[in-house]
Amino acid sequence: MALAARLGGTFSGKLQLRNQGLRDQKVPSLKNSIWIHAASLGEFEQGKSIIDGLRDQYPDKILVLTFFSSSGFEKRYDYPNVDHVLYLPYDRYRKMEKFVSSLDPELVIIVKYEFWFNWMRILKRKNIPYVFISAVFRSDQFFMKKGFGPLREVLKSSTKLFVQNQSSIDVLREFGFDNMVLAGDTRVDRTIEIVNEDFVSQEIEEWLDHQFCVIAGSSWPPEEKWIFSIYRNFPEWKWILAPHEVSEAHISEIQELFGEDIVTLSTILSDEYQSADPDVPVLLIDQIGLLSRLYRYGDLAVIGGGMGAGIHNTLEPAAYGVPVVFGKKYENFQEAIDFIELDVARSVETGTQLEAALQYFSTDAKREQVKETLHQYFKNHSGATESILQQIKIILT
Repeated sequence: MALAARLGGTFSGKLQLRNQGLRDQKVPSLKNSIWIHAASLGEFEQGKSIIDGLRDQYPDKILVLTFFSSSGFEKRYDYPNVDHVLYLPYDRYRKMEKFVSSLDPELVIIVKYEFWFNWMRILKRKNIPYVFISAVFRSDQFFMKKGFGPLREVLKSSTKLFVQNQSSIDVLREFGFDNMVLAGDTRVDRTIEIVNEDFVSQEIEEWLDHQFCVIAGSSWPPEEKWIFSIYRNFPEWKWILAPHEVSEAHISEIQELFGEDIVTLSTILSDEYQSADPDVPVLLIDQIGLLSRLYRYGDLAVIGGGMGAGIHNTLEPAAYGVPVVFGKKYENFQEAIDFIELDVARSVETGTQLEAALQYFSTDAKREQVKETLHQYFKNHSGATESILQQIKIILT
């Protein structure tokens, strides 16, 4: 109950922040803008390579970025490659129509899953082209069910549906769509960009002291408890915990769980801290925004969320050639399915299974094999950004 209340309070706070932002924002009157919409920060990262590509190709065009969530807006309200960052209104016809008329876009780009049907009806009525990028479609989505034909017709009016995988093409074709393009996932290109960025943390490297390292990324309590149950079985290993929730309460819970065997990143970065103690086996990342770059220090990765709504990002560790382990809820993530089929990932449901999976991937020979397989995977799956930008150029011509 306490956890539910805390998460409920977090959600309520974010919603209040969004609503306040909607009330306060001043929507500019524009002409022929290019409008990119991302639900939250994750979708922004997925669409970032497209935004940056548009800025490079069309330096004089007005780019507008909208968010639904306050978490995305608060983190990227000053993103330099766009001219305006705004909250998307709720999908009420009159308010949305006024918003669309103010922005007057010549193209709308929607990242992944934002199906706002009044918005799409307005774009259709105004003959404004709109596309979805990095989308995934499944037969169990609500608008694919019986009785939702009118909503599917609205979606069919989109100019292009740039989808991630062949199964999406098959589902759409079954329902009579003909506007889909198999383009891949722009997250792959963005992830490759992150891998190639310079990043060095002298404090973390000093703490690691060249030891074998497991990184738990976007962990939730199930993964944290699994690691607590097994970490002492690997006395030569180091462990980095980067929890999904970095509230003061949750950080304290993790510290209490691991006791003297854990140190926080903020502690080793503080001026008072002389040097990281290499004998402390667990490093707790108590701030956000670093995880995608920290994976370069990992030999194995445990991805959180798989015992709840679904796993978090597996592409980020995999891009460094790191084997990944995650919980059972991964069926909606094509890359996770691919990784299991390629034997570079394992799905687990208990701490015992996690221990076995980590042991399986811990040998030098196996990790070298995984690294080679993942290198080829990213080579084969990159290029979605360039493909989509070429199609957008045709639409804008």
